[in-house]
Parts: sequence; structure tokens; C-alpha cells
Amino acid sequence: MARGLGAVEVKSLSLWATRGLIPDITIVLDLDPTLGLSRAGKPDRLESEEISFHHKVRNAFLELAKLEPARFLVIDATQNVNSISQQIISEVIKRLQA
Repeated sequence: MARGLGAVEVKSLSLWATRGLIPDITIVLDLDPTLGLSRAGKPDRLESEEISFHHKVRNAFLELAKLEPARFLVIDATQNVNSISQQIISEVIKRLQA
């Protein structure tokens, strides 16, 4: 979506690429792109994109999460690693028991 495709096109491409598979849960580690890039190691093709691209990617994931809140888990990635991992483990266990 950050490259100008709409949500419908991105979903269509994703379904085609995965032969119709949809994950039960998508975990979004939400973090301001500037902070996220400062944590990254050697930049690859995506990390080398302009900061505006990274803001578009973040906003696209947050928008998808709003459209499918039952499938997306958005976690504030400014928290410490233990807190983040506990939230993920808790949510996965909850969903496995459902």
C-alpha cells in the first residue's frame, strides 16, 4: 500500500501469492519509523527507502488492523522486550485455546 496500491489490490495479491491462505493472527509491532530505523542494522533495499515510505507502511498496517481487529494484534513496540513477548505469548495461547 505504501507504493500506491489500495487495500483491495494488496489483499488480492496476498491471496494470490499464498493461494488463498489467510493467517489466523497478524502481529504488528507498532513503532515510529524513525526509531525503528535507528534500531535496524545494515540497511537493505527497504530500509533505504525515504522515511515517508516507512510512515506509509506503518499507517497501512494500522489501517488493516482497524479493518480486521479480530485478526490483528497491534503491540506498542516501545515497550521492553519481555513485555512485548509476554503479550504475544498470551494472545497466541488465548487463540489456541479458543
